[in-house]
Amino acid sequence: MLLYLWFAFQVVAAEWFEMWMSNVWNGLPGATRLVTYMFLALIFISLKNDD
Repeated sequence: MLLYLWFAFQVVAAEWFEMWMSNVWNGLPGATRLVTYMFLALIFISLKNDD
């Protein structure tokens, strides 16, 4: 399991670093927006519902 987490982190971190350093295409604003939306969705999903 630890190997999978390490591999996933390496892939995501490498892709993020390459798009940040690219002179031709910079997808950092779009990626930041996507991660923010996913983070907010996870917070909303994890809220307790006491019905």
